[in-house]
Formats: sequence, C-alpha cells, structure tokens
Amino acid sequence: MTERKTERPEGFVDLELRDPELRQRFDSLLGAQLGATWPLGRTARYVLIATAGLAGFVVAGSLALTEPATTPTAVRGLLGMFALFGLGWAAFAVWALARRRGGFSTERLVASRIAMGFTLAALLGLGLAATTLGKGAESGPMLAAALGFLILAAVGSTHARIEEAELAIREQLLRLESRIIKAEGAGRAQAPGPGS
Repeated sequence: MTERKTERPEGFVDLELRDPELRQRFDSLLGAQLGATWPLGRTARYVLIATAGLAGFVVAGSLALTEPATTPTAVRGLLGMFALFGLGWAAFAVWALARRRGGFSTERLVASRIAMGFTLAALLGLGLAATTLGKGAESGPMLAAALGFLILAAVGSTHARIEEAELAIREQLLRLESRIIKAEGAGRAQAPGPGS
C-alpha cells in the first residue's frame, strides 16, 4: 500500500476560500471525508478499540487457561483464537495511533482486511470445533451468523478498497491539474505582450 503525500504538489495554486461561510462548509465536508466527524475524535476511537481488544484478549485468554480439564480441546482452541483476535485489534489500534496522522481510508482498508481475516478464521474454527465435537446440527445458527458476518466483512473490504482507489485517482488528477496550471503559467510568461 502506498502512502499518499501530504505536502502540496509543485505548481499547486492555492484557491483559498475568502468567504467564511464557504470555508466552514468546505472544512466540514473535508472533515467528513477524512473521518474526523466521529463524535469523540480519532484518538478516542482507537483508544476504545485498543481497550476492547485488550479486554477480549484478557477474558478469552483467561477462560482458555482456567477452564476445567473436562473442557474439550476444541473449545479451548476457540477461546485461544478469540484471545488472539482481541490482541490483533489492540495491535491495529496501536499501529493507527502511532501513525499520528489521518489516512482514514488506509486505516479503514486495513481494518476491513483484519475483520475479514478474523471472521474467516472464526468461521473455519467454529466449523472445525462443531465437527470435532459432533454438534453440527446445534452449531448451525452460529455458523450461519458467522457466514453472515463474513459476507458483511467482504462487502466492507470491497467498499474500503474502492474508496482507496477513488482517492488515489483524485490525487493523480490533482497532480495532473497542477502540471497543466504550471505549463499554462510558463506559456503566459513566454508569450510576447500586446505592446511588444
């Protein structure tokens, strides 16, 4: 994944909005595009994700370690897998916070891929555990729910990838426009004036 450059492209003409009302509207639209309109802000969002991930890791991990010896190995394995999922979400949140900048579409794409991978692993793990324990019929609703979440994660991942591609296209168009403006400016500077 390539990181978008945050500096202004060479030849960029700053069309600063002078009208305060238009400026406020522009800033709100830009903030919505960058995901800044979340009620608690970017940092709080990832702190909540990290906290929830660590809580899931501690709860599922402690259950996997402290269940009685009569608990089937498949169940312990599922609990261990869910503990790793929580740790994975906490690591994602720490990564996003360590970046110290926006890139909302990149973060969203990474999160959707993590969700898709974890959901697929959970579906396979639940299916394997149900088969191992001989409870295929009883696990049907849970497997159907996991399949529904997998489809939802796939749709989210596809949407995030499309959004990332759209932003890359917009960036390329901006660079192209800045080159055109620069070329037009150079052409005007070289053109003879009306009095010459």
